[in-house]
Amino acid sequence: MAPTTTIHDLPTELIWEIAENLDALSRMHLRQSCVDMNKRIYPPTHKELIEIENTPYGYERGLFACANCIRLLPKEMFADNMTVQKRAKRGTGSITRFCLECGIHPVQSRPRYNAGDHIIVKGKMFVICPKCDGFKEGKKQKGKGQSECLDCWDLRSEFDQETATNERKILDNLAFPPLCVSYLLNSLCIFIPMYINRWIEEIKQLQVAMKCEEEYGSNQI
Repeated sequence: MAPTTTIHDLPTELIWEIAENLDALSRMHLRQSCVDMNKRIYPPTHKELIEIENTPYGYERGLFACANCIRLLPKEMFADNMTVQKRAKRGTGSITRFCLECGIHPVQSRPRYNAGDHIIVKGKMFVICPKCDGFKEGKKQKGKGQSECLDCWDLRSEFDQETATNERKILDNLAFPPLCVSYLLNSLCIFIPMYINRWIEEIKQLQVAMKCEEEYGSNQI
């Protein structure tokens, strides 16, 4: 019985020749078929991924190409503004599209997003929080996005409320009614400057006395 020959027995040069005659999508499928083909066939270029995302296969699965990591990823892995208008499929800016991971933690290039930036994903606002350095859902107040995430905002709000409560307790525990407190503050505003002026006069008198002692000591010598 003659030995069975499979595609894995072919030399790498012949595998390359076969791959060159396939379209980008078929070549990608062949490369993904097994570990051996994955090692022997070169990965698709960004230009080829753009071609694949515009095929029925790419439309059905909602795939988009990232220009930074050179991968095909689902739409939810991109900010909303990365998949519309110029950066939509077949758009003139699609070659500059980058995914969330590359925007926040790129492997080679600098980060595209900075702390405090608002990033809309599937209609929901996210933020790179400068407090916890996390990529989390952002806080909106009066229709305006804040630079902190919801968790950090809630912690700060709890702290502010606790501080205000403690201040109210301190005022409530004072034995003076509000009018007496106002009178006490006014009295302090009057007496404190008087004491400061008295201390200034005493310091001047002390300086004069020290100067006289120095002159008397020099005359004795």
